[in-house]
Amino acid sequence: MSIFDTLKAMNEQYKATPAAPDNARIPDGKYRAICKEARLIEPSETKPMRLSCSFIIMEGDYAGRMLFISQRIVAEQTAFSYLKSFIAQMQVPVTDLYQLEAALPEFTGRIITASVVTSKADARYQNVYVDEYIGKGDITPYLKRDAQPKPFGPAAINGFQPVDIDNDDLPFN
Repeated sequence: MSIFDTLKAMNEQYKATPAAPDNARIPDGKYRAICKEARLIEPSETKPMRLSCSFIIMEGDYAGRMLFISQRIVAEQTAFSYLKSFIAQMQVPVTDLYQLEAALPEFTGRIITASVVTSKADARYQNVYVDEYIGKGDITPYLKRDAQPKPFGPAAINGFQPVDIDNDDLPFN
């Protein structure tokens, strides 16, 4: 089956699905959120190394939606002051910069009140700020999980059913 046949097979579902509203962005305001993960992002040609944290909104109309906070890591006093302030707000024990990598798991589960504010420089973007550290919680109830993956594409159309097999049954172990 070609890619074009696959597109034709999905067409009815495509036509029945409404377009996302233009206001799909999270409105400006305060939200209680829990940190899903923190990670260090390698520098690129255009961006410096960053500490990036993803948060899940815990309650209200936007529960389950994501917020993101990134802090630049560059050898510059202003950038370091913002980075240190963020780490202190999150109450993660990092006194030396080289400890940051080992402390990344400490961010997970930290609950904050965050402010979402539309950027004054460019209204297409929003800034997220930590207002208050609330405590540490269990991230598990906020993670989206599907018990069974949803079938997609021609396999689902043709009634394909996955079969449980042992690793011993695979030819290349």
